[in-house]
Amino acid sequence: MCKEKKKIIYNRTAQSRRLHPPELPADEWCDFRRDYESGMTLKQIAEKYICDPRTVRRCILANKPSSDLGKQTEPTKIAAYADQIEVMFLDISYDRNVHGICDISRRITAVLQEEGYTGSERTVRNYLRRQYQFVTDQDEPWEEI
Repeated sequence: MCKEKKKIIYNRTAQSRRLHPPELPADEWCDFRRDYESGMTLKQIAEKYICDPRTVRRCILANKPSSDLGKQTEPTKIAAYADQIEVMFLDISYDRNVHGICDISRRITAVLQEEGYTGSERTVRNYLRRQYQFVTDQDEPWEEI
């Protein structure tokens, strides 16, 4: 007996595949929607704003502008410890036994984890890099006082 393969025919029209953005007045449209309504495809818009077409689709449906791309809507785990990190960083950075950002982030992470921080040391290190400018020994040696 031969098994016949059944062809599944999808009854999709071009209208059912089309993106259906929310009904808003034209003056409230986000920049993605303006480009979409002007005739650009999702892929073309994504290339223009250097993002993924699925991101463009999501932003059009939520009416979010391109300026909101990459912004977090909720605070990170490390944000709650920002003041403590600053105090610890200033204390640790004057210690001559500390030899770089890895040492500093390792020490700060150990203290924060005792206080309930559940993030990683890498997150602390990235936070320190964003907050402070580090100078390597090759760039500028320690000054003798």
